[in-house]
Amino acid sequence: MEKGTVYFFTGLSGADRLKGAYRVFRVARMLSEQGIDVIVCGICMYSQVRGWNRANIARYQEVYIKVKRDTLLARNQKGLYTSGKNVVGVGLPFDEPKTPDVTLENDGERSPEALVSSLEARFGL
Repeated sequence: MEKGTVYFFTGLSGADRLKGAYRVFRVARMLSEQGIDVIVCGICMYSQVRGWNRANIARYQEVYIKVKRDTLLARNQKGLYTSGKNVVGVGLPFDEPKTPDVTLENDGERSPEALVSSLEARFGL
């Protein structure tokens, strides 16, 4: 699914972001119920949304890509992490996942190919 196909910008307030997250994951559930494997890549900043996903999406698997703040700042090509405006984890609160199925440390110690290989092994792909 391409951004803009089903997901429409709902705004930047906490309520708007929550509404947008539920919209995306309801579509993911609908597709999953049709036997389609769905991957949603995004910031799921609310534990209540992740809880809804676990309760409502069969075979739901959560992958948390964890990056240290220092690494984010070093990779800060667009200046998002220094502005702090409407940025999750900087100016906006973030409910860090407590029980992801997989946690990937993405601080540059492993190549992107190695990270993908570990996911492929974990999910039997």
